Amino acid sequence: MTKDDRMLTGAQVRARLGISKTALWEGCRQGTYPAPLRFGPRTVRWLESEIEDFIEEAKAARKVA
Repeated sequence: MTKDDRMLTGAQVRARLGISKTALWEGCRQGTYPAPLRFGPRTVRWLESEIEDFIEEAKAARKVA
C-alpha cells in the first residue's frame, strides 16, 4: 500500500469493473477480485492500487486474436 493509496467503496469498485454487487462479493469470495479491507461489520473498502493492478493483469492475460 502506498502512502497516497485511495480507498474505494463497493459502488466505486463496481462502477470501475462494470459488475453488480452480487458479482463483486461472489468474486471476492472466490478470490477472483481483490479482497476488501474491513473496518467494521458493515464498513469495507478496496485499495485503488489493487483494483488497478487487477485491471492491468486482466488486460495482459487476454488473448489477442
